[in-house]
Amino acid sequence: FIRQARWPGSGAKFFTGAPDLVVEVLSPSTGRADQVIKFTAYEQAGVPEYWIANPKTKSVQVFTLSGQEYALVGEFVSDEKLTSPSLPGLEIVVASLFQVE
Repeated sequence: FIRQARWPGSGAKFFTGAPDLVVEVLSPSTGRADQVIKFTAYEQAGVPEYWIANPKTKSVQVFTLSGQEYALVGEFVSDEKLTSPSLPGLEIVVASLFQVE
């Protein structure tokens, strides 16, 4: 996710900076890589907020960049409301992320 205020302009087709938020949905086949390799890559790229959504446990871990390293803000499950630490107004009930319609 990239805030509109950071987008370079109406004619821009690409964004070269770090996004404001990355949400990674773990996959059974790539979960380990997602949690280690991508975690480190996003951390080094300076992504300020990173969520790891785990469909198996129906949970979301939220990390924010503290200096050059991620700090765990919390792990949210079920009917808990996840509120973004860095994007005001972004709130979601965790269970709604894993509903199949």
